[in-house]
Amino acid sequence: MGISFHKLNGEERRLIFNLAEVKEKFAENLGLGLRESFSVLNEEERSHVLEMARINDHFAQGISHKLGLAFYELSWGHKKLVLDIAKGNNRVTELIADGIGSVFHKLNAEEKQLVLDLAKTNGDFTRSLVKSMAKIIHELDEDDRSFLLQIAKSDKNLAKIISIYLGRGFHDLSREHKKLLLEIARTNTDFYNISINVGRDFNNLDSRMRKLVFDLAESVNGFASGLGAGMGEIIGNLSYEEIWVALEKAKVNVSFARGISFGLGKGFDELSNRQREVVLEMVKSDKEFARSFGRGMGTVFYELNSRDRELVTRIAESNPEFAGGLGLGVGGVFHHLTREEDRRQALDWVNTSPEFAKEFGDTLENTFPLVSLEDKRLLIEMAKVKEELVQGIGKGLVRLISSSCKEDSLSSTCGKSMKLFLDAIKINPQIARIAGREIVTELRNLSRERRKAILEMAKENRDFAEGLGEGLAEFSNNLNEEIKKELLEQGIPLPASSEEGQEE
Repeated sequence: MGISFHKLNGEERRLIFNLAEVKEKFAENLGLGLRESFSVLNEEERSHVLEMARINDHFAQGISHKLGLAFYELSWGHKKLVLDIAKGNNRVTELIADGIGSVFHKLNAEEKQLVLDLAKTNGDFTRSLVKSMAKIIHELDEDDRSFLLQIAKSDKNLAKIISIYLGRGFHDLSREHKKLLLEIARTNTDFYNISINVGRDFNNLDSRMRKLVFDLAESVNGFASGLGAGMGEIIGNLSYEEIWVALEKAKVNVSFARGISFGLGKGFDELSNRQREVVLEMVKSDKEFARSFGRGMGTVFYELNSRDRELVTRIAESNPEFAGGLGLGVGGVFHHLTREEDRRQALDWVNTSPEFAKEFGDTLENTFPLVSLEDKRLLIEMAKVKEELVQGIGKGLVRLISSSCKEDSLSSTCGKSMKLFLDAIKINPQIARIAGREIVTELRNLSRERRKAILEMAKENRDFAEGLGEGLAEFSNNLNEEIKKELLEQGIPLPASSEEGQEE
């Protein structure tokens, strides 16, 4: 309706606006639709739209971001009205400010001043405005960049928001602005996000700027860690000499070393033999470095050649921190593995390293629903003797049920998931208890039929029932009245507080 608003006659528009005054969802959708056609409206039509936005918050929420994006196109009177609308509902304020920030570079000096006058008195508007401006810093002129950086320097809370986006345009800044950014990072620990982006842009920095960056890293641990993490992400794009520079810094700066360790693990095959030796010495001497390095290697282990796989296995046998990190990395990509030899290698490590198995098992909460049915059954079977897998499988089974039985409870996918769930809780009491506890948090996402089937399990499986009781004791306040009624109909008692709530 909003998309074709400009094609309607006056009477049709009046009827639509009347309906929007009494139907909240219609009003919001109308506003969303008008985002598409607002630019082609004439001055009088825009006046009607802005007046509706002024008096109807739901309509305003739908169209507010577009009002910000179109701010520079509006007449002076309409600009003032948009900013008046921005003084009301917080969500509308944020959306209008976000839109204006995205086009701030298109405003003239007078328009910018009008916007900044509101920013001085409205914190919600200011936060969204500067965040949006930081995203397009490469399009801002020098004065606008100076304004943004001065805000970051004077307001620690806003500095944290700005830093998340600002570093992405670090290489586009003038030398003076780069130095100002680094100075802010020196005195404001909330500005550390800038360092990750500086690290990502390291190979674009000149030698003098690199020195400034490393000097700061020597005195501010948070900056050093972020710088290392950023450089780790681009390890494959660094030259041989640049990698040596990074390793020399890592040898003397623990925070930087721990930051870059994950990237060194992922990019280990990019290193020369001598560089590898330096990294492996750090693996031996720093537990946190070893864990993060292992996680990095784990995420790409399927790309490693046989020599490096043997190396990984040897390190894991003697370094539990590395083994744990390796398990975390491999677990995160296990569902992507297509080669039988890769899956077999991962499961061999599960069987031989308790530290690997524990971290690998924890990832199953998220990845279990994604692995093949064959691997699901294999992991459930392994959990009979590998307790480290139990927690992740129990939680992963609940996620599987929630995702596959949310809407179409009669689908074949849902049926297969329910059978797997039932088989798992029958053969493993620990999985049954964990699944029983966790299922409480997902009951509201299941169809009534599937909830009934799951609650019936509690009558037949003592361990599942005990877990369900634990979950109800902890999470019953999050259940709606319909589910509480179903529980009582199934003969499942509710905690005292929930029953009292029902009686009231």
